[in-house]
Amino acid sequence: MTLKDLTAHLVPPLHIPYAGTTYEVQPPSKDTGLKLAAINAAGVATYASVIQACPTCGHSGSPELPNSTRELLESMGEAEVAPLALGQDVYDQMLADRVPGPHIDKFGLYALYYWTLGEATADAIFEAQLTGGGASGEAAVSGRTSTPRPGPRTASANPTRRVSTRATGALRRR
Repeated sequence: MTLKDLTAHLVPPLHIPYAGTTYEVQPPSKDTGLKLAAINAAGVATYASVIQACPTCGHSGSPELPNSTRELLESMGEAEVAPLALGQDVYDQMLADRVPGPHIDKFGLYALYYWTLGEATADAIFEAQLTGGGASGEAAVSGRTSTPRPGPRTASANPTRRVSTRATGALRRR
């Protein structure tokens, strides 16, 4: 039997530089990844419920969440995104280093998108927020792949509001 080295296909850690320190965020566990996917899907469903039609696919209305996704979200209660997406160790280190709360939340939100949608999509979402293209969906259709590439990853520090699982709303159907 030939053993195959698949390490080149694995998602590398996300590196977040801030104020002279670089925080290394490891990929989430399977359980945490499922929670992040549920939070992201809830946000997508909430967004879909307030727009006339998706600028990318043309669909409208609010997608239904599978019962398993609803149950997972309910079991999480008021869990914050940042500790889940960054990992409790990195989150605690940022608190100890006195990184401002809005910055930590922004880093956590970027990590959520990075782990659930890929680097290119996370970058496109953040760029759309900076340029005001978020509601049109134009920035997300960049032609780039959302598959993370090998090598170090970085995120930027822009202030954002606190994100919790209660503020978002639905998962995609399988």
